[in-house]
Amino acid sequence: MSRSRVRGPSSALREFLRSHGITVDGNGRPGLSRSRTTSTASNVESTAEDNDEERSEGVDSENGTSSLQQDNSLAENDESSNALSTRTRKLTKRQLKNKKRQEAMAFEEQENDDEAVQGRTGHSYRNRPTPGNLDFCPKCNCRFTVTPYSKYSEEYKGWLCFPCTRDLNTPDSKPIARKRRALNRKKKAAAVMDEELNVPRLQELCIRVVAKYINDIEALGDIGQVNMDKICQIISKNRSLTDTTLPLFLTAQQVELKLYDCSKLSNTSLLNIAQYCPHLTRLHLVYCGQMREDTLRFYADHFTELQDVYIGGAFLVDAQSWSYFFEKRGAQLKRLYISDTARLTVNAVNSLVDHCQNLQVLSLERIFSMNNEHVRLLAGLKHLTSLSITNPGSSVEDSSVLDVLNQIGSGLTTLCLANCSLLTDKVLLEGIGPCCGRLKHLDLTGLELLTEDSTANMFAGWTIQTGLETLHLCRCIYLGDKTVHAVLANSGNTLRVLDLNGLSYVTRAALKYLSGFKCPKLETLDVSWIRDMNDEIICDFESTTPSLKKVLVWGDNHVLVNSQKFLLIGREVQ
Repeated sequence: MSRSRVRGPSSALREFLRSHGITVDGNGRPGLSRSRTTSTASNVESTAEDNDEERSEGVDSENGTSSLQQDNSLAENDESSNALSTRTRKLTKRQLKNKKRQEAMAFEEQENDDEAVQGRTGHSYRNRPTPGNLDFCPKCNCRFTVTPYSKYSEEYKGWLCFPCTRDLNTPDSKPIARKRRALNRKKKAAAVMDEELNVPRLQELCIRVVAKYINDIEALGDIGQVNMDKICQIISKNRSLTDTTLPLFLTAQQVELKLYDCSKLSNTSLLNIAQYCPHLTRLHLVYCGQMREDTLRFYADHFTELQDVYIGGAFLVDAQSWSYFFEKRGAQLKRLYISDTARLTVNAVNSLVDHCQNLQVLSLERIFSMNNEHVRLLAGLKHLTSLSITNPGSSVEDSSVLDVLNQIGSGLTTLCLANCSLLTDKVLLEGIGPCCGRLKHLDLTGLELLTEDSTANMFAGWTIQTGLETLHLCRCIYLGDKTVHAVLANSGNTLRVLDLNGLSYVTRAALKYLSGFKCPKLETLDVSWIRDMNDEIICDFESTTPSLKKVLVWGDNHVLVNSQKFLLIGREVQ
């Protein structure tokens, strides 16, 4: 009886299996036809003979073939299942074999390319790990992340981490060398600004080392007052003067003490100065903001030999304590400097004038409560040779200053009225000109109300004195060429310091006249923010003024060349 060829509906899985020669019986179990099984077994056997390297494949194939030949009594579905697994293994390992063959060919090609590159660089960037991957540095054995900037080392045969790359001396380190050269240029420019061009002496280097490790030093020993003062300046600049380091500068035999930054010293440490150094004749305390009334009174009771006092920033000390100090020590004081306080009242100044009649030098800087009444009282100090009233605010006028100059101006050799912004031409024409015949040092910085004609007339008719040594006209904004000509005619032969900073009305003609005028003693010249200053005038100064040591040219954008004769500070190229 012939089998019917009519078939019912079949699923997609049955059609897929049938297309691969797999039949499914009525129980739903897959199987292969006898002919399909035989051909599969023979293919496995031939593959095993051709591939001696893959012994596992050959063994599996032979075992599968022998099992098919010996066990003919197995069911047809078992034979088809064994043949299916054999075919699957054969296809997978064939793919693996092809993959290995392709990798071997690619490796040979890569080695050939690397040999051509290694002739120049010694390594191949084809082998660089992918950026972002982790690798181990062959030099320090640390784990690092590979970046596109990682360097290859022929010495260690591997890619280096960033710290080791930075230390590697390769041709790629040229940018680092350029950075070092730029840093050296900045250091040289800073040295020019600080006027430290000369090679330091061994003594200065030792002082810097001591100042650097000041916190580790137990005693400075007998190094001299000059060296001790230099160390104090350095550590004050670094804000290292504290309650711990202060005892290094205090000795019982000491007669002079200068502390340049007392901002970190407590009131107790400031009080201990009088206990450790009772024989001081000169005491300078800068930025002593923590000083209180009891400390100043303690100084008045214990410093019996004090002659020179500088107290700056003692804004907590009241007027009664100042008066007590002047009453106790005023008779022996010869130099007095007070700055940065608002508690020096009229009563305190009156006590100063009454008890400090031997004062020769008086400096009142940034006394914010100072007014005309304060200034008028200073006329009672008949022995003054130096008077400085700086930054008093906006309440000191011409009348009070004229009263003082009319009384004591004839004995003054130094007068500083810097930033007394309300002063006018009257101070020049009625005070300084007719009264100050011995004046050698004059500072008129920031007097913006001075006019060109009055200032020029004062210097031109100032015949009672023999010439100034230092003159500061900084930011007297209305002064110009006439003033320069009058100043040179009056004091050109004696000037050592001339400050014309910010005189924008000074023209190129006046600067040429200044450069051609013979000033045999001129050492420092400030012509900053005068836009007509240029390289030609600098060259003229080199040839006509051999005594010149320093020229400041801040804001003079036409000055580009450097000078071989003197120190030129403020060029834009610096």
